[in-house]
Amino acid sequence: DELAQGLPAAVTLACNDSARAATLANDIGSAGFRLYLSDDVLGAEIGGVIKNVLAIACGIVSGQNLGENARAAIITRGFSEMQRLGAARGAKPDTLSGLCGLGDLILTCTSTRSRNFALGQALGQGQSAAAFLGARASVSEGAFSATAVHRLAQTHNVEMPICAAVAAIIDDGVSVAQAIATLLARPTTYETNETNETN
Repeated sequence: DELAQGLPAAVTLACNDSARAATLANDIGSAGFRLYLSDDVLGAEIGGVIKNVLAIACGIVSGQNLGENARAAIITRGFSEMQRLGAARGAKPDTLSGLCGLGDLILTCTSTRSRNFALGQALGQGQSAAAFLGARASVSEGAFSATAVHRLAQTHNVEMPICAAVAAIIDDGVSVAQAIATLLARPTTYETNETNETN
């Protein structure tokens, strides 16, 4: 909507062909639509997939009326999950801290127009994912990628408890209350990845 209104925006254009990236940037960029180039296609893909799952988690927080502190915690710790899986898969850290990682994460987790956030709100208010998705023509991508992200994390032995909780709610029928209780019952640990690999 904002792009159609001519409001300013910035995005990452990820392409492993620098000449093609430059051509695309020239073709679709404008004074109000700024593109930053990246050759880290994998990192852009990881950021784009995981932010949808985390937006569902933030929507659940909103639907449960758990407050802004809880949403900020989900965004922050969720970004840590994104970084860990990115590192395990070989993504560049700068990619995930850029527009297609952290930038898109903040936008999707705070916008009421986000389809994934809206799904999370519905889940937080007691609606099932199937009922919500069945009543809408648009797609909430995170509903279909949550389990894939969780399985990929397991394959690489990466702790991603928030993404795992979303997958459990959508695919395994775990209640929102139980998923939240499980997250809050996790043992106390160090925050930084360098000190401890869990969150």
